[in-house]
Parts: sequence; C-alpha cells; structure tokens
Amino acid sequence: MIQDLCVLAIAVWFLLPILYINRDFRYVVVVAAAIWVFTEVAKNPREFVSANWTRISLGAVLVLLIMGGYVDNGWQGVRYSIGVIIAMAVSFIGCQMAMRPKYDFYWTAIAILGLFVFVAITTTNKLAEDNLAARAVVRNSERASELMNENVGGYTLTYFASAICPTLLFLSLKLPFTGFKNRLLRIIAASTFLISVQLVYRAGYGIAVVASLFACLVLAIPGRFNRPQYWLALIVSVSILFVMKEPIFDQAKSMTKGGPLYSKVQSIEKMSNFAGFGNSSAEGRIERYTRSLNSFLDSPLVGTLSTVGTGKHSTMLDSFAQFGVFGGLAMMIALFLPLYQIYQAVEPANKKLVAAVAICLFLHAGLNRLAAGSTLAVFMFMPFAIAEIRQSNPQTDTNPFYLEHEHIIRR
Repeated sequence: MIQDLCVLAIAVWFLLPILYINRDFRYVVVVAAAIWVFTEVAKNPREFVSANWTRISLGAVLVLLIMGGYVDNGWQGVRYSIGVIIAMAVSFIGCQMAMRPKYDFYWTAIAILGLFVFVAITTTNKLAEDNLAARAVVRNSERASELMNENVGGYTLTYFASAICPTLLFLSLKLPFTGFKNRLLRIIAASTFLISVQLVYRAGYGIAVVASLFACLVLAIPGRFNRPQYWLALIVSVSILFVMKEPIFDQAKSMTKGGPLYSKVQSIEKMSNFAGFGNSSAEGRIERYTRSLNSFLDSPLVGTLSTVGTGKHSTMLDSFAQFGVFGGLAMMIALFLPLYQIYQAVEPANKKLVAAVAICLFLHAGLNRLAAGSTLAVFMFMPFAIAEIRQSNPQTDTNPFYLEHEHIIRR
C-alpha cells in the first residue's frame, strides 16, 4: 500500500502541470521516491546486489546532477534537477519489475493511465482552441500559469504520451480476445493509444512525433526482433516509405496545415531531400548540438559542470559537455543499461517491445532534452505490459521460469 501511494505521488507530480511547478510538492515526491526505492530494495535485496554497474552509474549521476545544479544556481538549481533524479530512481526499480514473474502495481498503473487520459483530453481540447498552448506551458509567464491551472500539459506530458505509445500499441496487438480482463485491458490500451497519438500530433513537438512513429513501426512489422527476416522486412518498409515520401509528405502537410507541426514537416521533407539544413528550425537545432559538442571537446575529462555553454537540446550531448566523458557515460549507462538487462532477461515474445521503447527513449534523449515523463512511461508501463503478455499467453514461447536463470539476468 505504501509503495502504491509513493508511485502515485510520483506519477501525479509528473502528469499534473499545476503540481509539477509546486515547490512544496517536490519535496513530497522526493520522500516518496526514497521510500519506494528503500522498500523495494529491503523487500528483496538479492535482486539489487548484482546490479553493480547500474548502481554505480546511478550514484555517479545523482552526485553529478546535484553538483551541476548547485554550480548553475545554488540550491535552487538542485531543485530543478529533482525530476531527473527521480526519473533515474524509476528506471532502477522499473528494471527489476520487468524481470519479475508478476507485476506488483496493476491497479496503480490503471489509475495512472486514467489520470493521464484526463490531462491528455483536457490538453487536446485546449490545443483545438490554441494550437500553441502546449508550448506556452513550458515558458515562465502568466499565460503558462493560467494554462497549468486549467490542467493543460506541455513538454513532460507530450513526451510521456510519445514514450507510452509503443507499450499501448503492443498491448493492443498482443493481448488475446479471450477473457473479460484481457478484452477490457485491450480496449483501454487501444483507446489510450489513440488519445496519446492525438495529443502528440496536436502538441507540435516534432521529435516526439518521430520517436513514437518509428517505435510503433518497429512493433507493427511482424516477426521476432532478433531474426534476420525481421530486419529485412524493416529495411524494406523504410525503403518503401522513403520512395513514397512525396505523397506521404503532401498528406502530412495537408493534415498539419495551420498547426505548429507544419513547419517541422516542411523541415523534415527538405532534409530528406538532403537540403533545407539552412532553415531556421533545423539550423537552430544543429547549432545547439554543435555547441554541446564543442563544450565537450574543450574539456573532455571534467566537462563544464554547468549548463552554461551547452546547447540544452540533447541529453546525451549535454551530459558529456557538462560532466565530461565519464559523467556522460554514467548517464548513458543509467538510462540504457537497465533496458539492455531487460532485453536479455525477458522472453522472446516480449523482446520487440523492449527494443521499441529503447529506440523511442534513445531518440528522446539523443535529439532533445529527456523529459522525466518519458522514463515514467517506459519503466512503469513496459514491465506492466510484459507481465500481462506473460500471463495471458502461457502456451507461447513465454516461459515464466526463464527469468529465474541467473546467467540471463546477470548485470
């Protein structure tokens, strides 16, 4: 019960805009995250003893984030790092949850989905009136405060929707039609997926759109992810899309005309033709990537220890620029080693989902600042989906004893 309340506090903070900016509630969430980690480790310490590289990298990232926040803006800067710190804790526990035979937070996950649907519908309705509302929320202004008071989400909510799309699609495609619970969950997953797609489309964050589209393409292609036939089908599909890009882009421009995504579709179209790198959107993003890269090259060992001089448009590049090569590697290990461990541990039936969400998270972190909502969506709901597929398909290649073998889950 205590763990469920802790998880709910974290999710509510990430998803409700009015609470995300509340300073006092941040401390509540920090305490909730600490209690959750402590109780999980105390409940089964053997699960966490062997996770050496994960624990070391998370510890290093924690120290670096506190240090970097303090260098930037004193203790106020440390408070701004809380979201990322909690996201790291979620990834650490989520990794272990994905490798358990049973998921412990079923009804909590359903409640979080309900909260997300409520905020997503509120935000989408507002975007129908003002298509720049999701971008206005992230700015420090009176208008942003008004929108947050109306439960209109922005960056964190949109990237949560983008990151949860592959998991929802996976559940929609893989859950059997037998049994009331499976049918109900499949309806919930499919409807939430459609709401997520609508939100991502209307919010106007181009990277979120690209990441969710590519991750869903990985899931939509039949076959197992680790088979040559699958990769051949993926390459053929991408090639067909590239050959047919002109009518696809024409349709995309028609759908987004008058909205915040229209200029981004134009930019992507020009870049697909190996042109248009001088337009304002693409040029500005590349300039920020270059800025982070140059900052890293100026001080590759210790970094700048500050966000000053970084492009602030790529978590990967910014981590190397701010914390040097070792700090950057610690951040990458903390983010992606848990996903690799899950991929190695889960049954073949679930490997494609892990690969899809890993690709989505990689695009989020590589091409933009990683939103805390992305890690919540991946490490809370991917284990949920894995457990549901495992329980509903006992006669497939899913083997509940597969996870017991230590040589598979060795970290």
